[in-house]
This record gives sequence, structure tokens and C-alpha cells, in this order.
Amino acid sequence: MSSSILVCSLFLVISCLCIASPYQRPLVDLDGSIVESDWFSYSVCDKELNILDVTDLRLSSERPSAGSDLEIDVKAILGSNITSINVDVAVYWNHIRFLQKTYDGCQELRDLGDSAPENCPIAAGDKDLHVTTEISGPVLPGRYSVYVKAFDQLSRQVWCADLKFSL
Repeated sequence: MSSSILVCSLFLVISCLCIASPYQRPLVDLDGSIVESDWFSYSVCDKELNILDVTDLRLSSERPSAGSDLEIDVKAILGSNITSINVDVAVYWNHIRFLQKTYDGCQELRDLGDSAPENCPIAAGDKDLHVTTEISGPVLPGRYSVYVKAFDQLSRQVWCADLKFSL
């Protein structure tokens, strides 16, 4: 389960710095710093510090379950070039922390090989992303919280968000 959550959160942070396919079914639109649906909520922390401005976020309309796919579409504007990125991720299940780790975002992209949407360095500008990730099982039902904070090569905050969802 943690790898699916990690993939979703890392793609939302790192991979929204790339170009991808057209939009599909919208579930939520981002017109500020908070997005909510019946199974998902998203809030931006320290928005004024972020050099990545997520302007639109759309999810597949169905609540994901074990073995199903979650589709994520993101539009964002990256304010400056990124040559390296560290991503701090904390994952909670029903308020119990079960993962806290810092990832080398550029290495994670390199590890994806040909399926990586873009590799470091990542140029500033408009970015579009479409990600489909499988929710691999077994999955513990419950409420999940994923806190993500990313920093660039100059220790500037790239993006900070708190994602909450139920499975």
C-alpha cells in the first residue's frame, strides 16, 4: 500500500513538472488552496513559499480500491528551473504514521527509465501531467493522510501539500 501512496504523492510533486496527455473526467478543480470530494481532500501549505503553483487537479471520479487504477491529471506552473529535488513524505493510516522518508526526486525519476515523464534538470514553465497508478493490494481500509514537502537545489520550497483520502 505504501508504494501506491508514495507513487501518487511523488508524481503529484515531481512529475507535475512535465508534459503529458489531455484531461479526462474531472472530479475536482483547483481554484485556490483547498479541494474536496467525498473521498479525497487536498490542501496546499505555505502556498506563498511554493515555486510550483498547481492550477488544476483532476482525479478519476471513482473512489479507488485494491486492484483499481487511480488517474491523476495536474496542470501547474513551475517558477524556476530545478536541478535537484528532495521530497519529504509522511504517510498516516487512521492517524498512525507508518512511513516517513525523504526521497531524491531526480533519482526516483531516473529509476523510472523510459516511463519517466521528464528527468532533471526540469525547466521552469507550464507543466501538464497525466498519471495512472494501480492501487495494489492488500489495502487496509481507512483514512489516509499524506503530507508532502519538496525542496529544490537551493533549499527553496517547491511544493507543500496535505492529501487526505479514504479507501
